[in-house]
Amino acid sequence: MSINRGDSKKLVAHFSLTPTCSLKIQKGDITRWFIDGYSDAIVNPADERMLGGVGADGAIHGAAGPQLRTTCYAVPEVRPGVRCPTGEARITRGFKLPASYVIHTVGPKYAVHSNSAASLSNAYRNSLRVARENNIQYVAFPAISCGVFGYPYDEAATVAISTIKEHCYAIKEVHFVLFADDICNVWLKKAGEFAGKRVDFNMSPTCSLTIQKGDITRWFIDGSYDAIPPSFLGDLKFGLSKKARQQCYSVISLEVSRSLHGKCPSVEKLCRLKEETNGLVMEHSRSHYMVD
Repeated sequence: MSINRGDSKKLVAHFSLTPTCSLKIQKGDITRWFIDGYSDAIVNPADERMLGGVGADGAIHGAAGPQLRTTCYAVPEVRPGVRCPTGEARITRGFKLPASYVIHTVGPKYAVHSNSAASLSNAYRNSLRVARENNIQYVAFPAISCGVFGYPYDEAATVAISTIKEHCYAIKEVHFVLFADDICNVWLKKAGEFAGKRVDFNMSPTCSLTIQKGDITRWFIDGSYDAIPPSFLGDLKFGLSKKARQQCYSVISLEVSRSLHGKCPSVEKLCRLKEETNGLVMEHSRSHYMVD
């Protein structure tokens, strides 16, 4: 997992789902998200009419302009008033959105559907299928069904990330662009269950900070231009015990250790961790913290 921040309001966490697909999670406005404007799509959590609604659905229609509603209205109904049944997906152009396409999918209403998990999984799976069929390489999801449809965040995140991990083949990047800290923190925690014990921060265009779980005495990069700073571990030539080395770890490492054990800190806390380490490592091409 790696974490980037372009400014004080934006934090992007990177997870490796497969050797060819990465998962990125950030707090933000999905209507402003894009990658290249021709092979990217945002997913609209629509209702079955596909004519716009509240929450992210309304925001996406508002940002795309009236052409989106006109195009959705022309989508054939499968039965009266239903253009996209729950769990299925449809695709349109993005019009005034920066992303090239909108994939419309309908998640379940948690208190209404008898098998909400299956319907929610179908919404993610069919959205990725539609993306592949249209040669889309980058897809951004909101937290489907977590608004007015009332799906509990923890359950929704489990379904979303497990489904995406299983069905992300032929997609380069899957993004979650989430509107609130509480949802973002749940998604970060769940995504961490699918990632290795490693966190990467981009400190600047030329410097990265890596924090990972492991034994620092076994760490190396190339054996020529790598070093273990004694300021963090004490003087290794005296053969400090594991307990003594642990006592030398910084507060930053301890915070990340807690996140690696499933208690993910908030987006703001991760931002502060990056701020606190920034002055320590800006002169180095890469710096590492090891956490037992």
